[in-house]
Amino acid sequence: MFEMFEVKKESQDVLENLLEYYLYDFNNYYDDDLNDKGRFEFIDVKPYINNENNKAYIIKVNNKYAGFILIKKTAELNSIEEFWIMPKYRKGMFAFKVLNSIFSQMNGKVEFLILNKNARWLKTVNYWIHKNYQVLKVQNVKKWDTEDFTKFTILV
Repeated sequence: MFEMFEVKKESQDVLENLLEYYLYDFNNYYDDDLNDKGRFEFIDVKPYINNENNKAYIIKVNNKYAGFILIKKTAELNSIEEFWIMPKYRKGMFAFKVLNSIFSQMNGKVEFLILNKNARWLKTVNYWIHKNYQVLKVQNVKKWDTEDFTKFTILV
């Protein structure tokens, strides 16, 4: 069983700490270095905190931190900007249970990107999405002029 908590200003530091682990985990795919303070720099979480159009959720399992999800909302669609589950919790269908929970709170179109270098996750998500949701569009996109992603647009 898991719980998701919307991140508020008082728990912003927890989200920032989880992002460090996320970026460490993704260092397998990117060639990023640490900054002069020994940290990764990537995402400013402020636009996700206390903003009605954007949401950040921390995921917990048995009251222990297990991951997070960052979402941007527009009138046209919901965009999952970042989603990360700690390796310890990547067994079974846990990530998809979290995604199903998030999708159940949304109406309409949902969009998300998956890094093509993350081939195993891309293959798994592609199969799961096509099996469980109406897929409106799948396309290859380039981000930061260097990285190839697959963008999924689905209807929930």
